[in-house]
Amino acid sequence: MEVDVDYRGLGYIVYDTRIPPEKDAIYTAAISLADEIMDGIGRLERSGTIETVTLFITHSGAQLNILTRSFDNIPLDRMFTSSLKRSSYEADSGYIQTYVITLLDSDA
Repeated sequence: MEVDVDYRGLGYIVYDTRIPPEKDAIYTAAISLADEIMDGIGRLERSGTIETVTLFITHSGAQLNILTRSFDNIPLDRMFTSSLKRSSYEADSGYIQTYVITLLDSDA
C-alpha cells in the first residue's frame, strides 16, 4: 500500500491515503483549509499545548486531527467544542484532547 506522508515545513503532517497519492485539486484545497485553521489557532490565547496535527486525505474527503494537552480540560476555543471527539486525563501530562475537523467531504 502506497501512501504519501508530507511534512514540508508545515505545522502539521499530511497523510494522503489515496492510491496513487497525488497533489491535485483535493490536495491543494485540503492544504489551504488546514493552513487557514492552523493560522486561526495560532492567534488564539489558549492554555493548552498542541502536540500533533495530522491532515488525512482520502478518496472521500479530508479531515484535520488535532491532539492537544492541557491541565484545565478547557477546549482550544468555544468554536472548537463541536469538533472535540475525546478528552482523557493522565496524572503526569494532564488532559489529552482530540479534535477532528472535517475539511472536505464527498458522497463518492
